[in-house]
Amino acid sequence: MESARRIRRSPGVLRGDGLQAFRMPEVAVEIAAPANTEIPEMDGSMGEPTLKERLAALAAFVPVFEGPDFVFGEWQGAAGQMPWFRLSDDARSFVSTASRFGWVVPGFDWPSWQRTEVARHLLSNPQSIETATAEDLERLLTVHVRLDRFSEGHLASAFESGQLPAIARRAAALLKECRGLDETASGLR
Repeated sequence: MESARRIRRSPGVLRGDGLQAFRMPEVAVEIAAPANTEIPEMDGSMGEPTLKERLAALAAFVPVFEGPDFVFGEWQGAAGQMPWFRLSDDARSFVSTASRFGWVVPGFDWPSWQRTEVARHLLSNPQSIETATAEDLERLLTVHVRLDRFSEGHLASAFESGQLPAIARRAAALLKECRGLDETASGLR
């Protein structure tokens, strides 16, 4: 008999019934954009997205995460089987988008960074993300995505604690700041 637990927006931190499991890295797949949301395309001029494109890609998930029917995923597993967490299509799209737009940094020493005072502050208090830099968001997303490889359901916990929605909201705020700077700069020319 299979059991499943759906993860929806709610207060508190999901602990996955205290169980953790290891899993093999997922095979790369194409993920559709969240419903009614446009993920910006990279302009391709340099092969890497601009900061504005990167911020817009994350900001596109604010309405998705705040949707009343949004489900991040659900715990799966039959009796006698180690439970595992299945991300919803939109949650997989978020992780794929974060990776595709360079928010998950290969080679970054995230285990060391997560022990710093700055990291501990950002990771323990989602409200502190309101003042995070783009580099902080990059580091946070790298930590969360990498930790999920070692601790099944970590991304669900990051969503439930408010971390992932706060990251998307901060990306939207930083994007507005970038656009404001562009408008000011273009007015000076």
